[in-house]
Order: sequence, then structure tokens, then C-alpha cells
Amino acid sequence: MWPLLAAFVGVLLAWGIGAFSLFLLRADLSLQAQWPSELEGRVLRLQVRIENSPIITEKAWRFEGRIKALSFPGGQAGADALWKELEGERIRLRLYYPTARSYLKGNYHHEFSPEQLQESITLRSGRILEADIKLKSPRGLHNIGAGDYQARLLSQSIVAVGYIKKLHRIDGSAQVSVREKLGRFIDGQPLKQAPLIKGLLLGDRSGLKQEHWSLLQQTGTGHLLAISGLHIGLAAALGMLFFGGLGRIAQLFSERLPSAQSWALWGGGVMAFAYACLADFSLPTQRALLMLWVYLLAAISAHSISPWRVWLLALLLLLFVDPWALEQAGGCLSFAAVAALIYGYWSYTKAKRSVAAYSWQLLRSQLLIASFLSVLLCYLQLPSGRLSLPANLLAIPWLSFVIMPLLLLFCLSWFVNLDWQWPLRWADTALDVLWFYLQYLLDWREDMSSLLNAYFKTEVISPQDALWWPGIAFSAWSLALMFGAALLFWLPKGFHGRLLFLLPVLGLLFPSSLLKSHADYLQLTVLDVGQGLAVLIEKDDRAVLYDTGPRYSVEHNAGASVVAPFLRRQGLHVLDHLMISHGDSDHSGGLESLLAQFRVGTLWAEPTYLQKVNNQKALGFIESRNACQAGKPWFWQGVEFQWLWPRVNLSQHSAAKKDNNRSCVLLIRYQNLKILLPGDIERWAEKEILKASDDKSDLCNLDVLLLPHHGSHSSSHKAWAACTRPAIVISSTAWQNAYGHPSAKVLRRYPQSLQFDTGKEGAIQLRYGPNKSGEIQLQTIVRSRLERKRYWHRDDEFAL
Repeated sequence: MWPLLAAFVGVLLAWGIGAFSLFLLRADLSLQAQWPSELEGRVLRLQVRIENSPIITEKAWRFEGRIKALSFPGGQAGADALWKELEGERIRLRLYYPTARSYLKGNYHHEFSPEQLQESITLRSGRILEADIKLKSPRGLHNIGAGDYQARLLSQSIVAVGYIKKLHRIDGSAQVSVREKLGRFIDGQPLKQAPLIKGLLLGDRSGLKQEHWSLLQQTGTGHLLAISGLHIGLAAALGMLFFGGLGRIAQLFSERLPSAQSWALWGGGVMAFAYACLADFSLPTQRALLMLWVYLLAAISAHSISPWRVWLLALLLLLFVDPWALEQAGGCLSFAAVAALIYGYWSYTKAKRSVAAYSWQLLRSQLLIASFLSVLLCYLQLPSGRLSLPANLLAIPWLSFVIMPLLLLFCLSWFVNLDWQWPLRWADTALDVLWFYLQYLLDWREDMSSLLNAYFKTEVISPQDALWWPGIAFSAWSLALMFGAALLFWLPKGFHGRLLFLLPVLGLLFPSSLLKSHADYLQLTVLDVGQGLAVLIEKDDRAVLYDTGPRYSVEHNAGASVVAPFLRRQGLHVLDHLMISHGDSDHSGGLESLLAQFRVGTLWAEPTYLQKVNNQKALGFIESRNACQAGKPWFWQGVEFQWLWPRVNLSQHSAAKKDNNRSCVLLIRYQNLKILLPGDIERWAEKEILKASDDKSDLCNLDVLLLPHHGSHSSSHKAWAACTRPAIVISSTAWQNAYGHPSAKVLRRYPQSLQFDTGKEGAIQLRYGPNKSGEIQLQTIVRSRLERKRYWHRDDEFAL
């Protein structure tokens, strides 16, 4: 027995070492293709072949391309050597609309839409453009516990990102792909749900608007537009039915031909591959196709292979092809969903084949995925959608058995030049029905919220909380209990211990306060939101937010992509106070998204901006609204807050009319601790605050100072810096921003201070607590980019 055991362990170790070696080889090859540091931020003359149809955003087109030639504007030695090194590398570019208009030299109409402008300059896949381009290595934002943008781009083989400064020419034959032709055909039809149809067929989501994304996110149905296992499986099933039928017909004429089963398996694989090509081989599509082909090849070779082996082999192959796959939430969720289904179907007996049995199996599969993925979503701190279960119970079968078959049938007819438009129109009608149902669910939730508000007259309940169990805080303890309950509940039949799932559920009913440490701490987190500001103050599991970060585009803002995930990660679903220092979009851009997702006790804002806020529907779920004006202090969780600025009656000085100088300046005191958040005030406001301060000791010798106006040279004059003398200064900036923030001249005015910059170090988190003598002092400093350094991060990124 021992020799057999030793042989088994030896084989296992050999497989493990081999797999790990292959993984290291693949990772090393990818890292060798990183953008050279000597070209970081430099303007290069490049010829680039466009690889995909450009995506239209609010200010620019975004597309990927491969480098065909490289030179330096004005000429410079070494270009040939660099070109050989970088030839064929993939980059992501933005072409801003003003740059495109300059290229056309007036040969356009000012009312041209981005689509018309794109047509004018013939910006299409396959064409080669020559331009002066500024490129840098992928970096992205970096926050505590959040995903890694750089890993996501590396998994797509993108070595640099940048924008076109000057476009010289676009030439080459425009290779209008089948995908692009089909997209244009769909655009030319009178369809109400054309953006959704293009998303489902082509993976092209550029036509989706904010209202589409909002509804999909709130109902937990956004996964339906990510072409992955469900869609690839349906395409394979259609192919198996069609080619299996052809195989049976062929068998009638000759028994020497392959069996109908072989026809079906190969046909399903080919159909799935064709659909993946149509969807532009997105990452979820690649994952699903890989897993499908592992299963198909095993079936074709007549090898009996368990679903768990298919799952594991697909995972190993994926990690070899893409070592960063599990760094992304999509990769984790995809494999977790399949694992949940395998776990559940292992206990499923097919003795009964009645309609009731199949209906129960459909409901059971939804409950199974919901129970497993809800735990993973909570762990990843991603929104799970309170309406996810009722929405998906109809959406998934409706999409599977009605919408997708119609769309795939239309595709087949279009490829063989049959003038069948009825499947497309029927699919459009079916999508209309689905959209109406999802909107009805959302309206019903809001009606429930109104009823609850009418019943609990003193409590403000937002629609997001109308179907929420507020007693559960997503601590590590509660997540473990939830996962244990799910595992026990879905044990196979015959395991009488399944009722033990009630024990973990009962554990969730215990107050979370019994499971949390109530150390007398104050935690300050300056989030990495790019060129903007968002600061979270936490005490005793409650929170205050100062500013909401910038709006990046019509579809994206820091409130939805940075602040909200971090709040969930902290177990917060209520903000006691939300403060907007002033109306500039880099400070207020995430407000609307946060109001749509979280309850807010009091909204504070600069008086002028407070009058301009027009989202009355969202503001209905805020208990009170106040203007921040200099005056008496107020208290929250034993912490003293005081507005130092703006004054009630600002002078008519021209500087007082600037938005920056009307910023809300907040002083926070906690025993001996003093923190100052000054927004974007400039020198004039700084001087006025110093003049108006009766007791200069409040402003002097601060523990923490957020640099005014991101460290701009227009702020932090000498008297201000000399008075405040902070122990720590923090500047909230973007990496290599165009404004040069923080100014080196400004930083030199704080020689005695520890200096942190979110652009370089990611989110900065300071935790204060009592020492042995009871005084509040700094306990820990977390700089997220340094705390979570990965092997694909370059060392020069951390030269602080």
C-alpha cells in the first residue's frame, strides 16, 4: 500500500510542479511585453492597425489596435530598435472628438453626432492610422480590497493606454467584418430594443444608456448581457440539434459516415465557436468556450469524465492562458456558478420527468445559484440586486427558450441570405416584454418602499432597503455561516443532516454587535478616485462621507465604481452624513449614484450647489438637507464637527464668487485629534479663515490635513502652512495628472509632515485609537497600492 501511496503523491507533485511551471512561463512571457519605462508619457509617431469597432463614449472613441510602425516626432535615434521590440503589441487608445474635427479641417457640420463624425473620418476596424500618440503603462485606480485594473488589461494583452494628440492620416482598406455588417443591419431596422439585441448577439454594449445599466444592475440581470456560459451553451445546443438531425439523415444513406452523436457534438462545438467569434471573443466568452470544448472533446473521444474533472481542467487551462483570470470578479463568479450547478445536479435524480418536476428543477437551479453566489458577491462586495431571484426566475428561461433561439435563427438566416426578418422582430417584442417585467419589479419595489415609509412614519426606507434584511452585517462570521447553510441545504438526498442548515441560519440572527469589536477608534480613508475627492470617516460601525468623487463619463462615476463598493466592503448600507464640499464634478460627480444605492441621514452641501441639486426623487430618501455654513460645532458618535467656511454673508470680493473658494471646510476633533478637510479653497479663502478664527489653536498643529485643491500652487500659502503644521498631509490626485498636482513647491511648505498621495500610493487609510494612557494616537497606516503589490506591478511605480 505504501508504494502505491508514494507513487500517487509523486504523480500529484509532478503534476503540480508542471502546472505551476507552465503558469510561471505564461506570466513571464506576458510581463516581458510591458511598456518600456523610457517611453512612459512620451509622444510617439505611431502607425496603428485598428482591431475592433470603436466604442462611442461621452467625449471620445475608444478602441484597441496593434502597433505597425514607430518613430519620434522630429526624428530621434533608436526608433528602429524600439519598433522591433514593440511591433505587434496591443494598445488601447482614445480619439477625442475635437482632435477628429481638427483632422477634418472644417469639412464637417457642427451638429454632427459622434456616429456621423466617425463615418466622416472612416474610423473602422482594419484601417491603419498614423498619429502622434501619448502612451503610458496601464495603472488605474487602487483601493483597499478592490479589483486590479492593470491585471484586467494584461489579461487582454494590452500593454499601454493613451490618447491621440494629433491625427495625421487614416488609410488602408476598411475591413468591414461580418460582425460590423450585422451590427449595421440591426441598426437599420425599426427596433425598440436594438441596443439590447446587439448586446446579446454581438457583445456590443456601446449603445446601452445609463437607464439600461441602472435597471439591469438593480434587478440583478446584468449577467444576461455578458456573453458567457448561458449564451454559448444555447448556441451549442442549437448546433447539436441541427447537426444531430443532419447526422441522422446522413446515416440513412451510408452507415460508414460518423454517428449522429459525433455530428451533434462537433456541430455544437462549431456553432459555439462561431457565436464566440461574433461576440468578439470577450473574456467571459473565452471562459465559457474553453469549458465547453473540454467537455466536448472528452465526449467525442468516448471518455467518461466527471463534471468536476471538466471544471478543474478548464480552470487549469484558463489559468495557463490567462494567469490573471481569477483577479477579476467575472472569472470567480463564472466558475463559482458552474461549480454550484455541478454540486446541485449531483444530488438530482431523474426518476420523475413530469412538468412539475422540471418546474421544480428550474426553481431549484435558481435558488442554488442564488444561495451560493450571494455569499461570493458579499465577499467580493459587489451589488447582488435585491430583486435578483424574482427577476431571473423569468428572465433566464425567457431568454433561453424564446429570445436567444429567435436571435440565433435570425443569424443563420442572415448568413445564408434568407430574407427572414420576422425572428428579429419577434425577438424585439420578446425583449420588450422582458423589459416591461423588469421595470414592473422595480416600480413594485418603490411602491413597497412608499408603503413602508407610510407605516414607519419616523423611518426613511429607500427602495433598496424595502427587500433587505437589515440585521445581517456581512462580516467574515456571517459569510461563513451563509456558505455553511447553503452547503448543508443542498446536500444530496439521503443525507439526513440537511436540516442542520438551520443552525447557521439561526447564527445569522444574533446581533452583529456581539460579533464585532467596539474599540474606541476613528478611521479616516481617502479613496483613490483619480483627480477628485472622496473621504470616509468611520466610528463604531457608522460612517460620514465627505465628497463623492468625480464623474468620469455619462455612464461611469466614482460613486458607483469606487465609493459604493468600498462602503459595502465596510458593511455599511447607511450614511449618517453625506457632505458635498462644492459643485465641481470632481467632488460631486458620484452623488446621484450613491443616493440611488444608500440611505442618507443628512445631506450637507455648499449653499449655492444645494439649490442646484435637481434629483428630487432620490432626495426623497434623505432625512434632512442642510447648507454648510461656519458656526457652532455639532457632534456625531462622540466626534465633534465644525464648519469653518463658508461664512453666512460672504463679501463681494471677486474671489468669493469662485466655486473653489465657496468650498465647505470641515474641522474634525476627537479628543486630542484634529483633522481638517478644506475642499478646494484657494489662498484668499485660507487667509479669510485664518482672520476669522478666534482661537488659532484650532487650526494650528493639525494631525491630518487634506491639501487644499489637491495640492495646487493656488492654495497652501506660507501663512496657512506655517499655522497648520500638520503631522500628515494627504493629496487626492490622479497619477501623472495634467495639472501637476500636487505642486512640488506646495509640498516643500510642509517639510515636517508625512506626505501621502493617492495618485502614487492608492487609497490612504489612517486608523486612530487610544494608547495605554488613553490619548488618541495613530495606530495604523494603510497605503493600498503598497500593501497589495503584485508581481506584475513595476517597481518604478512605487518610487515615492
